[in-house]
Amino acid sequence: MSFMFLKTFSNFKAFKNYKMTKYLFLVLFFCRAFTQNSDLERLSYNKILPYGFEEEVLEVLKHYPELKDTYIKFKFKKLPDAIMQTQPTLLSLVFRKKNNRKYIVYINIIPSADALLEEFPKNAIQGILAHELAHICYYMKRSNLQLISDFIRYPINCPFKKQFERNTDIIAIEHGLGKKLKEAWQYTGYDAKLPDVFKAKKRFYYLSPLEIEEKMKELSQNHP
Repeated sequence: MSFMFLKTFSNFKAFKNYKMTKYLFLVLFFCRAFTQNSDLERLSYNKILPYGFEEEVLEVLKHYPELKDTYIKFKFKKLPDAIMQTQPTLLSLVFRKKNNRKYIVYINIIPSADALLEEFPKNAIQGILAHELAHICYYMKRSNLQLISDFIRYPINCPFKKQFERNTDIIAIEHGLGKKLKEAWQYTGYDAKLPDVFKAKKRFYYLSPLEIEEKMKELSQNHP
């Protein structure tokens, strides 16, 4: 009799522990899901994400906390000689202060007849996005008149354009995106099926994969 009682009691404890474990697992699961949803809502706040590339954008936005409240619209557009291009909206450039501007990131999903953006490696896409969001970080520090001056000089002053783009690369590296940027420039400057003229411009105006690697080592030494 006592043996049966002990066995029943043992089974009851095991069943109770199983139920407790099950409930605990469900609680942890829903907490994690809630946290993930909260993170997505936080990252996507004031952002209009591009269909099909939401994951890449959100992953890069994690590295730019200063952009959490900034209005950024990602819009598909055919660009003559670029994969992506970032600029403030005309109205916000004229009528808004620098800390309250709106920005547009244009995305060319067909950079060439033989190269579709959706076929690019994911890290390469994120590296290009890292560069574009770095532009916004720079724009946010410039007054409206300074930005207008930059935009006038950019297409006509080759040394200025080169330094402008290379400084933007450095901003992306400083935000922990050097590896993705390196893969992006390796792919678009050397490996992708893009026009040779485009690849040559990419190699000339932007940091090379080797320079990115050196900059990453420099930053790691200064901030161990």
